Amino acid sequence: MLLPVVGLVLTCLMYSATCLEGPHVCTIQQTYTVQVPVIEHEPYQVRDYTWCVNIPPRCSRYKVSFKVVRKNQTLEKTRPVEECCEGYTRSTRDRCIPVCSDDCVHGTCVAPDVCKCQKGFGGPTCSISCSSGLWGVACDKQCECEHNSTCDPYNGKCQCAPGYTGAKCEKQCDQNYYGQDCSEKCKCVNGTCHHVSGQCHCNPGYTGPLCDKSCPKGTHGDECR
Repeated sequence: MLLPVVGLVLTCLMYSATCLEGPHVCTIQQTYTVQVPVIEHEPYQVRDYTWCVNIPPRCSRYKVSFKVVRKNQTLEKTRPVEECCEGYTRSTRDRCIPVCSDDCVHGTCVAPDVCKCQKGFGGPTCSISCSSGLWGVACDKQCECEHNSTCDPYNGKCQCAPGYTGAKCEKQCDQNYYGQDCSEKCKCVNGTCHHVSGQCHCNPGYTGPLCDKSCPKGTHGDECR
């Protein structure tokens, strides 16, 4: 399994200034031509003479001989070449980044034709804004998001504050997860973490930022008192 990968890397180094890195890289078969020297034996006629009953008694005759001719022959070949997958383009850092047909006015292009909007903006291109707590074309609809979360001014979809999840941001992150979109995993070895900050709360008998140390000698219990 290692040989194809090595071959692709060598091909990349041979035919590209730099290789692509990261995800969303596709491999295609590129067609190219090469000139290959070949040797051919080309026929030609040679005039010769032989004895005959004519006067003078020599008659001409022709025979076929062959000469060596060196030529260049054009051959078509294929080679694996890396390029960005559909919907992505090469960045100046040789990574494949998504392309959005329309600019994300107040946001970032995070997938092909998908914008992630800054807080307070919404819509397909992050160009719509309403006052806090409102959404809709006329900004006349109330957001129903809990725990100081905001909603997309375009469709009213809740954008949960760190530590919360659910359609209306009504639920805290599941145990062992915290932060924005509940995407951070707690690092507490012997304890639980705060659903917003990730700060560890140690089980009785343990201490330290990650609850990975036993209580010092002479202390015990909750917070090693």
